Amino acid sequence: MQLASGEVHAVVGSNGSGKTTVINLLSGFYRLHGGSVRLDGTVISGRGPRFVAARGVVRTFQTPKLVTEESLLFNVMIAADRTIRCRDTTAVFRLPRGRRAERAAQEAATAALGALGLDQRRHEIAGEAPHGVQRLVEVARTLALQPRFILLDEPAAGLSEPEAKALGRLLKSIAGQGIGILLVEHNLEFVRDVADTVTMMHEGTVVAKGTPQQMDSNPLVSKLFIGDVTSEGVAAGSQAPGSDEPYSAAA
Repeated sequence: MQLASGEVHAVVGSNGSGKTTVINLLSGFYRLHGGSVRLDGTVISGRGPRFVAARGVVRTFQTPKLVTEESLLFNVMIAADRTIRCRDTTAVFRLPRGRRAERAAQEAATAALGALGLDQRRHEIAGEAPHGVQRLVEVARTLALQPRFILLDEPAAGLSEPEAKALGRLLKSIAGQGIGILLVEHNLEFVRDVADTVTMMHEGTVVAKGTPQQMDSNPLVSKLFIGDVTSEGVAAGSQAPGSDEPYSAAA
């Protein structure tokens, strides 16, 4: 699989197909048993997440990883601080250069939150914010890192329809600035709206790849994910046990 600058590349598939594993491998959280991950032709696999992130490949998580007792602004400033060169001593002792760096980080974090419509909520405590807002804060934090590539693990989960639409517009705007986006997502309508390319996985294997329109017309995709029976033997569209919600054909 190849992710290009300025591309929104979605990875979809059934539960357990390996979607999040792909992100964990690309970001250095898992070690490969074979093959390699390359950035501009240079192998970056096996070096760990800090090494990968320092080269502009950043990620979000299925469950937001926030400092819950601090503000939304603080959580994004953590990332913004990494893009501003400032010696620890100047920051600790509040020297002029340290104060300037702190102001710059605050401005960058506020701008990132504003891009997601959260600037008016920036002083809200992260642990008290709705789950959908926490997800958006994670996306804002990736923006504050000034990345080359962003790996998003189900960013639309828990978002309202207007929030998802706004996120989709933002992702297209980010890609338009030359940043590559890898999007793992269950919401197929969201994928159709934002993705340039879709890779579909099943049981750890890539089974199809193409545009969203090509995925819709692919008979194998229809058989595996939109057909009468899923790989678990559950009729697509039937209700999940104890739920009013139907099974998602690509959940």
